[in-house]
Parts: sequence; C-alpha cells; structure tokens
Amino acid sequence: MHPPPTASSRAYPTVVGKKANMVRLDHKLLFNACEVTNGANVPHLKKMISAYEYAVDFHNRNCARHEVYRMQSESRLRQYVRNCQEADISIKTFIAIDRARKATIKSTELTQEYDRLQKQLSEWNRQRMARQNK
Repeated sequence: MHPPPTASSRAYPTVVGKKANMVRLDHKLLFNACEVTNGANVPHLKKMISAYEYAVDFHNRNCARHEVYRMQSESRLRQYVRNCQEADISIKTFIAIDRARKATIKSTELTQEYDRLQKQLSEWNRQRMARQNK
C-alpha cells in the first residue's frame, strides 16, 4: 500500500535545496496505519490517510487556504493509529497474563504429579528391596 518507514515520526519541512515550507509525508505513520488496518476499519482508515495525503499535497502545491500546513488530518490519523496500537498492546498483555496464569496452574499440577510419581517409585523400590532381602 505505502512504502516502509524511512524518516522521522512526523511530517516535517524538507531541507537542502527545497522550499522551507514544503511538508513531506511521514512514511512511518503511513506504514503504522497499514499495520493497524483490519476488515472493520478499512473505510475509516482509508479516509483518514487520504485526508492526510491531500493536506500535505495541497500545502506543497500552495493551494488557496492551504499556504499554512493544516495538521488536523495528520493529528487525527496519528491519534487513531496510537489508539489502535494501545488497544493491541492491551489485548496482547491480557493474553500474556492469561497464558502465564495457565502455565502456573499447569506447572503446579505437574509438580504434584511428579511428587506422586516419586512417592510411587520410592514405594516400588522399597517393596522390590524387601522382596530381594527375603
């Protein structure tokens, strides 16, 4: 959809030989937006990405009423991506905690089973030694 991230994490004026008021697309932001895309949010995310791209394009082409870069669309997209990432982290954290809880329970069960088998083995060895001494 978009190239992988290459620059800083915000749209920023370009340097060296270009107009100081030019704004470049933040490819890392676009890449992150693609990463949080799912079937449910495609239309909404597509609208936000387009609005951001148009805002940068209109500003860079000095379109009327866009001489000053309007960063509302970038801010909205950035906030949406951040919220999606935070939600994903929360879900993964919950899953990790649940798996750790289940692993702890299983570990306790295995420890108890090991102790039971150790006792059985000791009893078996004791009985075997008693039979051999008879």
